[in-house]
Amino acid sequence: MKKTLYKGFFIENKTGIPDDWKVLIRTHVLHGHLSAVKKSIDWWNETGTIIDPKEFGDMGESALNEKRSQFKSEEYKGFTIKNDTGEPKTWYCLYQGKLAKGSLSAIKSFLDKHEK
Repeated sequence: MKKTLYKGFFIENKTGIPDDWKVLIRTHVLHGHLSAVKKSIDWWNETGTIIDPKEFGDMGESALNEKRSQFKSEEYKGFTIKNDTGEPKTWYCLYQGKLAKGSLSAIKSFLDKHEK
């Protein structure tokens, strides 16, 4: 269970599902994406009216979660090789302060050749 305090309101997520954050404002339980729930709290604080988080949509969180799921990382001989996009030839690694980019196998081959 995740719980956070935002502007005096406790927001919680018991399920771990990204769009299942809940807050109690007066007698209304509102639920949705975290950013939309926070926007509902802002709206309540500014106007005194309750707006359902669904009115704000997911506010880009779906795209952000999709991008996070594409991130991959692998440890190889003490180096961290990363891929942010999920594309096969967009791996990268820092080697002696320089950026090595390419496919995973090419970077591993490069590290094999330059390791002493």
